[in-house]
Amino acid sequence: MIPVDPAPARCSCAMMRMAYTAQRKDLLDHAKNLFDHVLQGAINIQVGQTYPLADAALAHTELEARKTKGHNWPGGIMTEVKRGNNVKVHYKGTLSEGSVFDSSEGRDPLEFAVGSGQVIADFDEAVLGMGVGESKTVDIPCAQAYGERNGEMAIQAPIDQMPPDLNPEVGMRLEMGGANGEILRVVVAEITETHITLDANPPLAGQDLTFQLELVECTTP
Repeated sequence: MIPVDPAPARCSCAMMRMAYTAQRKDLLDHAKNLFDHVLQGAINIQVGQTYPLADAALAHTELEARKTKGHNWPGGIMTEVKRGNNVKVHYKGTLSEGSVFDSSEGRDPLEFAVGSGQVIADFDEAVLGMGVGESKTVDIPCAQAYGERNGEMAIQAPIDQMPPDLNPEVGMRLEMGGANGEILRVVVAEITETHITLDANPPLAGQDLTFQLELVECTTP
């Protein structure tokens, strides 16, 4: 095993695709199941890729971002966003103290179908009624984003159950794989001489989020 890039993980467009609040119980059950296997020593643990989700390379579009509302886009003339539309949004996400946790600056915009559950609900709702070229700011409280941190999403496991070549460090991101192909992404939270603590809480759990949004494209399916 080799350590991942030690630079701080960006949430990336991929994170925004998780409708996490709707999946929280399923994720907790999934974590408990894999944690049970960790304690039994019957699990495959690998160094993770980009935490919490693999980097999402959004498809390049040949259409330049239009700045005029009512532009005749392929598939229909869009004057404002409605449910079922496909949108592309540039965004910057900040925490309550003002630090930036993610931004699409320098990257392709986030692309998703409005109302499909691909992104957290309040982010989805925020684009409704927007026109191409319009900007807005939306505040999303913790409960409507990734929820509070949950102590049940962390586990202490004997360190001798880790792969011998892992050389774990606090902050290292790992992927736990079950026998049926399940994947759970965790971060090393604490290490002692005998045990290691693995945390499956999303990095933004417990945080209120603010997003600055700019709608750059809206099309019909």
